[in-house]
Amino acid sequence: MRILEITEGTTLAILISVDGHQVRIGLPVPDGWAGMTRQAKLQHCRDALAAHLATHTYAPALVPIYPDQAARDQAKDGFDALPGWATWTPAEAEDWIAANVHDLATAKQVLGRMAAAIMMLRDVVIER
Repeated sequence: MRILEITEGTTLAILISVDGHQVRIGLPVPDGWAGMTRQAKLQHCRDALAAHLATHTYAPALVPIYPDQAARDQAKDGFDALPGWATWTPAEAEDWIAANVHDLATAKQVLGRMAAAIMMLRDVVIER
C-alpha cells in the first residue's frame, strides 16, 4: 500500500495504491490534526489505513488506473530502502563508494545497487 495523496477537509480523503489499484478512502480527522507535524500526519494515516485494510479487501477484477502502478510502487519502496539516498550530495555518494569499494567483489555489489536504483528510477519516471 502506498499513500498517493491526502486531502484535508471535514474528513481525510486519502488516495492510496493497493496492488496497482487506486482507491480513495475517507477517514475521520483526528483530534489535534492541525497541530501535527507532516511526519506525524503521515504516520497517523498509515496506521489508520493499515487498520482499514485489515478489514477490507479490494477485488482483483478492478482495472488499475495506471496499469504499471504496482511496478512503480515497488520501485519507489525499493528506492526508499537504499541507505542515505535522500540526503546525499553527489560528492557524498562518491565518498561512500570510495569508503565501501575495496575490491572486485565490493565493486560488483555497489554496481548492482546502482543498477537497481537506475531501474527503479526508470520505473517511476518512464510510462511503459
